[in-house]
Amino acid sequence: MVLISGDMFQKVYDLPEHNDYVLVTNLIKEWAREFVKQLDWQGDDDERDWLIELEKFEEKKFNELTD
Repeated sequence: MVLISGDMFQKVYDLPEHNDYVLVTNLIKEWAREFVKQLDWQGDDDERDWLIELEKFEEKKFNELTD
């Protein structure tokens, strides 16, 4: 959640329809939960880079928000 909020808070907050602290904070919490659930880590042998996965997830969620 800290990484998502660090990357996305200002970007989302700057959108005219989302410039409400509570709204953006709740949205980021929801995204963080969804990100963890979506990854469904498979244990120690999972080769994915979670930072790359996070960046793809953030881009997808932001695009959904602005479309």
